[in-house]
Amino acid sequence: MASTEKKIKTPLRIEMDRLIIVMVVIALSLGILFFLLSYLLIGYDALTCVIFGIGILVANVPEGLLGCITVSLAITA
Repeated sequence: MASTEKKIKTPLRIEMDRLIIVMVVIALSLGILFFLLSYLLIGYDALTCVIFGIGILVANVPEGLLGCITVSLAITA
């Protein structure tokens, strides 16, 4: 009976999934935008622009996200 039970997402999991999707969309958009701007407007070579785009992607990941989720789970428990 336990193996046939449907797995439902908790409200916290639903909000975390939504947050992750928004963060990914924003990070990719900014990474691509800054890559194109640096390549087309400034005229850097392609390798420098790729490194610049990757730097923008990494910069959009918040450092305190793991701690914030851990504290939220601890408070709700």
